[in-house]
Amino acid sequence: MTEKESQKLCDIIEYNPQHFNKVTLIDNIPHFAVLFALKKGQSLPKHSSDVNAFVYVLEGEIEFVMYKNADVCCDSCICTVSSSMSNSSDSKELKIVPVKKEEIFIFEKNIEHSVIAKKDTKFLVVRV
Repeated sequence: MTEKESQKLCDIIEYNPQHFNKVTLIDNIPHFAVLFALKKGQSLPKHSSDVNAFVYVLEGEIEFVMYKNADVCCDSCICTVSSSMSNSSDSKELKIVPVKKEEIFIFEKNIEHSVIAKKDTKFLVVRV
């Protein structure tokens, strides 16, 4: 894609049945934007970002999973304690935020998180 072309974001990336796919659109510190495509059931492993960021779902649906004392409060959060953490006295071990088509979720830096595709999903991650 050149500066003079416009494209639909969903057309830039394809699904891969074996693993998630990603296309970096911008990687010019401090700016960063990446497209992801995940088939239903695929996931991004646990990681964190050193800056604030947001995820915008273009199509499909994800669960944005935040680990260990994720202090995010929202009406759509599903709060749960995983079996490996069930002996912990802290009930804030895991938070799951469903993010659907045309929805945005903003998250803060240094929060360990992963992503699980509930449907075939394409989404954009922008670090801000």
